[in-house]
Amino acid sequence: MKKIIIAITFLLITTAIFFTCLNDETQYNSYKKLEKHNIDASKILLSALYHSGNGQALNEIIYQNYHTSHFIDPETYERAIKTNNDVAMTRLAQIHEKETNEYNKVIELYIQAAKLDNILAMLSLARIYERGEIIQKNPKESFKWKKRASEFETGFLNLLTKSYEKGIGTNKSLIDAYAIYHFEYAHTILLNINKDTLLNHYSFKKENFLKNKLKTLETKLSKEEVFKARKISAKYIDQFFQEIEDNITGKRKEIVW
Repeated sequence: MKKIIIAITFLLITTAIFFTCLNDETQYNSYKKLEKHNIDASKILLSALYHSGNGQALNEIIYQNYHTSHFIDPETYERAIKTNNDVAMTRLAQIHEKETNEYNKVIELYIQAAKLDNILAMLSLARIYERGEIIQKNPKESFKWKKRASEFETGFLNLLTKSYEKGIGTNKSLIDAYAIYHFEYAHTILLNINKDTLLNHYSFKKENFLKNKLKTLETKLSKEEVFKARKISAKYIDQFFQEIEDNITGKRKEIVW
């Protein structure tokens, strides 16, 4: 039995050394193929590729261990950032935000990640600029990043309603506020399929709140403006269904929290 274990270990090590002679993409593809057949062996190979400096293996380890990130040292994130890993940028920004006073670095990393379409980075920038936690308050910047996040995920549209209603960080626009409330109302109705669950009890309360919001705004808008707002809402609904389709087909980028 010991001889078999030694032979397998030797084979894996030899295989790993052979893979280091291949380019990064070929190495990583080999790991993904092995993962389908033998998870334990694939982990050994992934570790070997990571230590050999394979950028894709490095990114894989970052994604796999994101929620247990205390096992990953900042230097590893720094290496991953050189491969344009937006998750590593966001995680390192979080570390600096909590543990150091390098606030310029925090903003720089979040912006880098946000430009690579990292939604968590966008929301982090929106929070920082809105609250003025580590930098001077900037409602315009906060609104900009909230809006950017909502372009990727309709679930964040509700972050914009207060800004549109009161003109915070953007021009006041009751039409845009109405459009979002109308979308939220339609979305909530879609959730109310099983009326007996606790979730739907909450949804019904939200539905009534949104219905009252829409009625109030309708007293302040003309019929033409309400029609315009509902056309915008229809686009949000289309976006929502496109997000569902992209999730099913795997086209949609996963949000790593």
